[in-house]
Amino acid sequence: MGLLIVKLPNMKIYIFRHAQKSFSPSGDPGLTEFGKAQGEILTSWVQKRALPDPQRIYSSPKLRAQQTFQNLADTLEIPLELNINLLERHPGESQIVFSRRVQDFLLLFSPNKPPAATALNSKECIFICSHHDWIAEALSLINCNTDLNSGKYISWPPCQFIGFELGSQDSIWKIIDFKQIAPESHSNY
Repeated sequence: MGLLIVKLPNMKIYIFRHAQKSFSPSGDPGLTEFGKAQGEILTSWVQKRALPDPQRIYSSPKLRAQQTFQNLADTLEIPLELNINLLERHPGESQIVFSRRVQDFLLLFSPNKPPAATALNSKECIFICSHHDWIAEALSLINCNTDLNSGKYISWPPCQFIGFELGSQDSIWKIIDFKQIAPESHSNY
């Protein structure tokens, strides 16, 4: 009799840039009407299974990032977890400190972390919302099966996202999705 091999699902991580922000003299602007529509479309893509259901949703504490995911969190009835390590680079923050902060957050998803070091389940789908500079730094740190420094991954318009699957045995992040959510893209799903 042959050996039955069952492949368990791997963790999926989707990193989103926040939706389109308003221009405001405040240091923490919310979303434009277009940005709010992007957040609503994101929710509809999850409801239509164009994107997987996240079990955890992390956001930068900035209002624009929270607003991008708030409708989704409310619809799925899961908490929006704010994490200061997802903030954009602070004025006066050195590149070394910023890079370490981004790396500290990404280490939450390391398959080599001891089980007691994280409450994450290796089969979860995680959504993360942050800022352009944070994403650029994260992509420079992620050990991926694709060159994330190529031109394709340099530009990050509002509500652009990249999805990865993490192998359970290695630390290689494999790209599974790369798109932008915009009202005109809604008909594609």
